[in-house]
Amino acid sequence: MKAVLTGLLAGKRDAGAFTHPMLTFLETATGASLWKWFASEGELATVSYVDEETVPDGRVVRYQLIFGEHPLWFTVVLANDGRIAQIRWW
Repeated sequence: MKAVLTGLLAGKRDAGAFTHPMLTFLETATGASLWKWFASEGELATVSYVDEETVPDGRVVRYQLIFGEHPLWFTVVLANDGRIAQIRWW
């Protein structure tokens, strides 16, 4: 997961890692600038697994990310085929 997130922060994306709707979002101005905003918090230092649950359409996996000195919590929704369908932060 850290490699995928590091790529997004650098403006790159592994097309095989995302569902088509997620790729479509990442190609929008909002989708691209969102990762620039996260990158402005500092270097991605840590990605720590928190927990996960199985849902009918796949899995929901939660992580704590540390950008510089700023912690953020991300929820990644994985489709049944393992591709990223959503990324949410809180």
